[in-house]
Amino acid sequence: MVSLKRYLLLTIFLIASLSLVSKAETLKVNPKFVNFGEIEIGNTKKAVITIKNPTDESIKIDKMELSNDVNFFLAVWGGNKPCKGNKWLKPKEECTVVIRFTPFKEKKYEEEFTIKTKDGDEITVDLEGKGVNLSPDKPRIVIRPSKRAGEEYNFGKVFANDRAVEIFLISNKGKHNLVFTKPIRVSDDDHFEVNPYGGNRPCNSYQPVLRKNRTCTIEVYFYPTKDKKYSTDLKLNTNDPDNKEIKIKLLGKGTYKAEPDIEIVKSKDNFPDEKIDKQAKLQISIYNYGNTMLEINEIKLKKEDDIFKLDLKGGKRPCSTETPSIEPHDYCTVYVRFKPKEEKKYKTELIIKSNDPDDDEIKITLKGKGVKKKDIMDLNLKDEFTNGCSFGSVPSIPFYLFIPFIILIRKIRNRIYS
Repeated sequence: MVSLKRYLLLTIFLIASLSLVSKAETLKVNPKFVNFGEIEIGNTKKAVITIKNPTDESIKIDKMELSNDVNFFLAVWGGNKPCKGNKWLKPKEECTVVIRFTPFKEKKYEEEFTIKTKDGDEITVDLEGKGVNLSPDKPRIVIRPSKRAGEEYNFGKVFANDRAVEIFLISNKGKHNLVFTKPIRVSDDDHFEVNPYGGNRPCNSYQPVLRKNRTCTIEVYFYPTKDKKYSTDLKLNTNDPDNKEIKIKLLGKGTYKAEPDIEIVKSKDNFPDEKIDKQAKLQISIYNYGNTMLEINEIKLKKEDDIFKLDLKGGKRPCSTETPSIEPHDYCTVYVRFKPKEEKKYKTELIIKSNDPDDDEIKITLKGKGVKKKDIMDLNLKDEFTNGCSFGSVPSIPFYLFIPFIILIRKIRNRIYS
């Protein structure tokens, strides 16, 4: 009888253990831990998270969330295979999201990114980063593509056995000389190449030295030889103590076809909280990463009203029409304007239709929130006059004496941003 009880208990334990193992194996993420390192306050760094379904059954991603959505932002359209929000992952399928980290204080941040499935499983990615104030007496490297900023550059679709080129700007924003400790290079030199003698301000060396506030240029070439995707890292090693090695992911696709390739970039992830009856704007850039003309058939808001309005003549390079034609490796811009009428959250969709065979219709969700004027004023008062301390910490100065200065600052700020 005792042995039978032991057998039953052992059986129950094994079944429970197997269920837990199978549950843990529903989805896999890579990486499981992201250390953003030390980042200057106000700057942004991003990481790509890959979510994979290793099972033989489809799995529904029910929810993705961050424990801190102030300093960390989740972009479901990021990476090479965007998850595009909550979706079904087919067996062996994978998708990507991008997490951006922006520190606002000199402190260490430890947060979590959680993925929840329809079956109730949870997968967690630990996030870590530190905000720092850079000393002005250091060298400080800043590098960006001449057309678009970011830690990733996509050459788009290029005809096989043809060549694409991009000019990168390298600047020293510090107070000391910026010295390259290793040659500027790419990890795949069969399909990518660095030319330090290119651009309008050539660096003229694979290991240049830049004095303070100086900028030089390099050219990076992409040579696809087949109909396939390519990627490599552009590597820069310097004496900048906060960026001893910088890696910029370079992407491109070789093709034998003449195809457009649309990509949408927002100037901000969403509208900031806006005062009732005041207007905010967000720039939408429409890029053509393809090798032939991108024909936009329609740009519209799902519902255009007094809250959200589309401005086709807005931005740095206005599209000017609902049906623009965009040359390869070119772009145009529109504004979406947001003017809340009530103290509540708002949402709309921007719809863009084109002749891209892979993305003939793109829908972008835009969100905003209307808040009372007093709420925003109280929030900013804390930072402007007390540097984060409460008014109780400065009892020697009566609060009402600040009122004229507050009104003046608000008027100046409204004029600047109007």
